[in-house]
This record gives sequence, structure tokens and C-alpha cells, in this order.
Amino acid sequence: MVCSFLVPVVGNYNTLLTLPPCYNILSQKHNFPTSLAFLFQIGGDGWLVDIVKDSNMCSFTGGWKNAATALNIKVGDLIIFKFIDGVDFQIDIIRKDVVQQPSNIFHISFTTQTECMISTSEHFKNHLQNNNLHKPFTIRFGTGKWLVDVKRSFTDLYITDGWKKLFEDLNLQIGVSSVFRKLKQTTFTVDLFLQDGTGVQPNDNDSNIQDEIIYIYSDESDADDDFPTDNPAVEQHHFTVEEYDDAIEQHHPPVHLNESDNAGNLLDDHIPVNHPPVAPHDPAVEENYDAVFLNEATNAADLTLDTADDHPTVVKQLTHKFADFVNGAELQIKFGDGNIIKEKIRAE
Repeated sequence: MVCSFLVPVVGNYNTLLTLPPCYNILSQKHNFPTSLAFLFQIGGDGWLVDIVKDSNMCSFTGGWKNAATALNIKVGDLIIFKFIDGVDFQIDIIRKDVVQQPSNIFHISFTTQTECMISTSEHFKNHLQNNNLHKPFTIRFGTGKWLVDVKRSFTDLYITDGWKKLFEDLNLQIGVSSVFRKLKQTTFTVDLFLQDGTGVQPNDNDSNIQDEIIYIYSDESDADDDFPTDNPAVEQHHFTVEEYDDAIEQHHPPVHLNESDNAGNLLDDHIPVNHPPVAPHDPAVEENYDAVFLNEATNAADLTLDTADDHPTVVKQLTHKFADFVNGAELQIKFGDGNIIKEKIRAE
């Protein structure tokens, strides 16, 4: 089990870094080093630092100044220490200066039981606003995962629906600090820290949500019906958010389908699908059309298909190709006559 703790950078940090009171407790429980530690960043340098104890407080001293200078640590930053083994600590820095903030670490906040205010990272705010706030986001902690909604209130954003369940499932208290890291387009991992700086450890028994399921229909007459449906004329295809994100990340730049191609070629050539091949279009009824698979740079999630008229074979082939590896995607097929076929998102 990897143990962690959070340290805010305050005061005279250049010569020493005072560790939170939880360090003493953790050192006894998990054999944290009490005289010498090795700090390192993944793929980066490492520094040996001395540990001194004064009353009930421990501090990093000798060697810390070199580490703080090399890491460009400033007052207001927060440092996450993860104890690996022996005397080794992996460190991550949450920058107060947004410009220096690593792109994969988006946010730190102090939470309430019912919502989490996104107030300290403009980068994180912009990411959410640019990726459709109407979509649910998945938060992962250990083996658990929770769906949450993000809502706007004036200039602030809040994680609302779903946060209370996460809070209760993990038996958290008000004042917990949260550090979010982008894993995929709509999936984040979270590190949680109590008020004394102690990292909350994942539990394999933490509650999980069911995988999100959406249904793609191929008969527009059923566009307003609830799903799942017993109508045999409606093609139903299951997708998952995480599998869709995996597919999206493989599509830079967007893939374009030329008039001389067909839907089968687009998907066969550009997307690794472990799925039986679909029969090609009947040449007698095949139509010319353009398709663009939009990636996250263009508010990714939609596949738009322009055709002369509503061709069921096109719909069936596209949805069939996506069925095995895309989950939670927003798939939209737009036809030349203005008709639009979309998915219905339903939790299982």
C-alpha cells in the first residue's frame, strides 16, 4: 500500500520544510524514515534530505534547499509525498502559479459534503467548460468510480450530483482536500487528504458505479422513446465512456472520409476494432457522403455523417462498427435532408 501526505509550502521553506503532525503517526505505523529520506520525481532527479525532529514535529533540512531550488518551489505550492519503500518518497507539486501547473494535475480544493467548488485552477475550469458541462464525468479513487455532474454558478464551477455519494461511500469529513488528475477526456483520478495532511488510502471494498450504458438507435421514429426498447426494428448498440475516450485519443488529427470511400473503409483503416467485418454497401444503393470523426480539439464526441437521404445500411454499419469498443460516446449521424439520429444515454 502506498501511503501519502500533503504539505503546504509556507514561511521559511528555503532552509527547511516542516512536515504535518501526521508524519509522526505515519512513521510509526508504516516505518517512515526518521533521519534520512530520498525525494524523487518520476523521470526526474532525486535529492537526499535530512530529517530532524523537534518536539512532535519533523522537518526536512539538509539537502532540502537544493531540492526546493531545483524544483522551483514557491510559497503557496502544495507538495504530495508518496512513500514508496525504505527511504524513498515520490513527490508531486501542485503549483499556486497556474502558468507552471502541470497539464495533468488540474485542481486542488477544500470540499463540503454535498459539493466540491472548483475555484483554484483556471486550467481545470477551462478544460471542463471546453468539454461539454452537460456530460457526466467519472471520478476514480482506488478501484472505485463515481459519476458526477459539473454545474456553473456565475464564474465558479461546482462538482455536484454524485459528489455526495462519493463522500459518503468513502466516509469522508468536511475539509478534505482533493487533487484531480486528468486520466482521459471525461475521467479523472482523485487524491484525497484529511485536514492533518494524511492521505486517504483506497479500499478495495469502496463502492463502484455500474458502467455507463447508452443505446444507439437506427430508426428515427423511435427517437423520443425510452430505452431499452423491445421494438425489433430498432438496432441497439452499447457503448462505454472509457472505451470511447481510448478511441478518441487515437484520432489526431480528425479522420476524414472522402466521397470515394465508405463507412467501412473509414473505420477499418483508422480504428482497431476486434469485430467481425460488416458486409459492404450494396453498390446499387450506395451513396456518396463525407464523414468526420471529431476529436477532443473540436469538442470531440460526435460523428457527423452527411448523406443524400436516410440510408439504414449506413446507420447499421457505423453503429455496428463502434459497438464493441466505444462506451458512453455521443454519436450523431446527420443526413442531407436535415434528419439527425443520435444516441440515448441511459445508466444501467
